[in-house]
Amino acid sequence: MLETEISEKELKALTKISSKRSISYSIRQRASIIKKNGEKKKPTQIGKELGICRKSVWHWVKEWNSVEEERNGLALSSLSEQEYEEAIMRLLWDKPKSGHPKKFSEGEKEQIRSLAKQRPESVGVPITNWTHVSLAQAASDLGYVVSISPAHVGRFLKESRY
Repeated sequence: MLETEISEKELKALTKISSKRSISYSIRQRASIIKKNGEKKKPTQIGKELGICRKSVWHWVKEWNSVEEERNGLALSSLSEQEYEEAIMRLLWDKPKSGHPKKFSEGEKEQIRSLAKQRPESVGVPITNWTHVSLAQAASDLGYVVSISPAHVGRFLKESRY
């Protein structure tokens, strides 16, 4: 069985995190998993109590154990109770996902959104209304981006509810 030693300070923070309704459900659930594992409950029992599979329990216990050095550093720090709780909560966040890096920066997206708010004639495009195709072409012609698909333009505008 994979067990976790939890200090009183950690237990207090995990208890608060697991009961705060203003915190996302997944973070509260992870705090509960670690807390119950520290109480020497078995993963199967924790899973049943929380309505999750044993595999999820194992995963989060392993994640918690993998940051033991960081947890020990936090315990020795002079953080306030609130700061300590926030630091413990950050340890329960998802790790960044791997994948393809973003192709367009926020600045480039904002330039395209700004372009969409202008009249096409004002930037030398001889049409009366923008389409995703014409915006993509104009953004490329004006040097905002090297190239962009009309679908990307549509997503950027949708993100900003434009």
